[in-house]
Amino acid sequence: MRFFEINDPYFAIVAAENEGKCLEFYEEVVCDVEDKGDFMANIKELEKPEAITKVANTVSAKTGEPVGSEEAEVQVYDCINDNEPTLLAVDGSLV
Repeated sequence: MRFFEINDPYFAIVAAENEGKCLEFYEEVVCDVEDKGDFMANIKELEKPEAITKVANTVSAKTGEPVGSEEAEVQVYDCINDNEPTLLAVDGSLV
């Protein structure tokens, strides 16, 4: 499982097998992507520690507080174990 940060059209952190699966999943759960070439050119792959840090600093929709490193680590490792595309974080305006 790989981790990707997307900033346009909406911020998201997605766990997916590859860039293509990331795009497909992003379109399923976040929004349609008009310019797929631009999307793919601007997608940023994150190493596992960086993904954990970024997820830890996002705000939980449930609590309104930062997710925190412990919960972020659990979420990231769950993605790896489940081996399914997962939305780890999304733009707050979409929640």
